[in-house]
Amino acid sequence: MRLIDKLMVGGIFWVGWLALYVVVNNLDYSQRIKRTPAIGLDMAVPFVPEWIYFYLSTYVFVFLPVVFVSSAQWFNRVVLGYVFVTATCHLIYLAWPSSVQRADMINPHRLSERLIAGFQQTCRPYNNFPSMHMAYVVLCVCLAFRLQPIALGVALAAWAFLIALSTLLTKQHYIADIAGGLFVGAVAYSLVGAV
Repeated sequence: MRLIDKLMVGGIFWVGWLALYVVVNNLDYSQRIKRTPAIGLDMAVPFVPEWIYFYLSTYVFVFLPVVFVSSAQWFNRVVLGYVFVTATCHLIYLAWPSSVQRADMINPHRLSERLIAGFQQTCRPYNNFPSMHMAYVVLCVCLAFRLQPIALGVALAAWAFLIALSTLLTKQHYIADIAGGLFVGAVAYSLVGAV
């Protein structure tokens, strides 16, 4: 499959994802019960703004299949997996809206703090369970282990672990959100990765 074709399909998917995310994230949740799936350990996790770089690297990570998936059949499976993750997460967000207690960025000075403040302005603190970040990352890592040399799978798994930590250390997600995202990503892979 040609790179330009994969970029076009990937671009169309992400435009659709962004439109859906913006609509669902901006619904009025004030009259609905918002659950907070926090546990005591979540409150013990420190806020470390510098981890925003790993958090934002997810948006690079999820485009990696455009590079390492060469066959049209597998690329179509990747797209179906991403559609499954997107649909599943958004259905859960609509049926069971949740919220996260974020660190207030009152007067950000460092670049990392400004990035977090900007992210928080565009992304409301709702619909964090399950973490789409983790669901997409798990799907990518599983595909890399399946389709690429093991060294790439190991490198991506290490990167994915850092992304998981970043979601906690930047106070964008709770541990339960990460677990939910791992589950959705694993289910997506089991559906599209089956031969």
